Amino acid sequence: MDAAELSTLIGLIYDCAIDPEAWTAALPAVRASLNCCNAQLALNELPSARILLDKTDGISDYWHARQDAQYMADVYAMWGGVLANPARMLDDPIVALRDIGPEDFRASRPYKEWGHPQGIHDLAGLVLMRDATRIASIGLARHDTVGPFGEREIGILRLLAPHLRRAVTISNMLNIATIAADSFESTLEVLSVGIILVDATARIIHANGAAQQMLRDGDAIHSVGGRMQTALPAATAALVKAIAQAGRDEAGMGRSGIGVPVPDASGRRQLAHVLPLQQRAVRQQLGSAAIAAVFIAPTHAGPPIPAAALGALYDLTPAEARVLVDISAGHTPAGLAVALGVAEATVRTHLARVFSKTGTSRQADLVRLVGSLNLPIAQAT
Repeated sequence: MDAAELSTLIGLIYDCAIDPEAWTAALPAVRASLNCCNAQLALNELPSARILLDKTDGISDYWHARQDAQYMADVYAMWGGVLANPARMLDDPIVALRDIGPEDFRASRPYKEWGHPQGIHDLAGLVLMRDATRIASIGLARHDTVGPFGEREIGILRLLAPHLRRAVTISNMLNIATIAADSFESTLEVLSVGIILVDATARIIHANGAAQQMLRDGDAIHSVGGRMQTALPAATAALVKAIAQAGRDEAGMGRSGIGVPVPDASGRRQLAHVLPLQQRAVRQQLGSAAIAAVFIAPTHAGPPIPAAALGALYDLTPAEARVLVDISAGHTPAGLAVALGVAEATVRTHLARVFSKTGTSRQADLVRLVGSLNLPIAQAT
């Protein structure tokens, strides 16, 4: 995929963050880039599985109606073993023929009763967001006429994954509400989510009411010389880096600026997400130098979030973030290697990079570092 095509596709995805109806344009573009026969993006409430958002492309009404609650339960059960693998990278897509295997995939109820009758050959999916109350995912299918997902398609999905996550996460923070471009600034004022519009240097252009209260409190975020800062220097650096990248090239943001932890003095867990505005229609309406919007809200996320948040904070790979979390919880490199099914030398290589990126040199330093962030550590079972 060339740079212009990728940039256009990511722009379509980011439009969906403040307008969920924009998925009707983004999904066909994602599907076409992967030569897939259908695509579906869903946001479900937990534990009821109530549908909050369901966007499809290439799926007929007949086959869509056959996706009952039991069908979806079977799909999640089919993916469950792969998702539970501790060595799995955050943005690595789940691919049926690669990860489940042809025999188990062909024997599953979703394939036999839904996929096979439509000529579906292979499936790929990404879990985009999961917390204590909601789960979001995207699934794509390849037809028998084009064959399985190859390295090119899997590579494109890896590139798109963080952008899809950012768009869905912010849309969820806004409770999947559509914000029209011509009323963007006024609508911000009635939202309970803290939203700060910034220029390329993190200078505050506008803060909605919720963000102004945060700034007045001054413990989670504050203004220094008119620029947004947080109580954690590492969090400030991570956000400034993401904001600058948003101004240069949003397609290059990757995981930067997603789920940056900004705990306040009381220990409440809050996460910040950076949405690029340079290519958005709302920026034209704002008529300002704002090139990004920073969304800040409390999180009630479960165990998977700390690793992702620490990764955002210190620019860690998913594997490095996992090592940081588990080492901070008291695991040894040898024990962690067994749990992950990798060589101890691999774990030690990741650990050396973690020490370098976090400016630490001992396991005790990592324990203190993570503890200072007020983030819970996922305990191994």
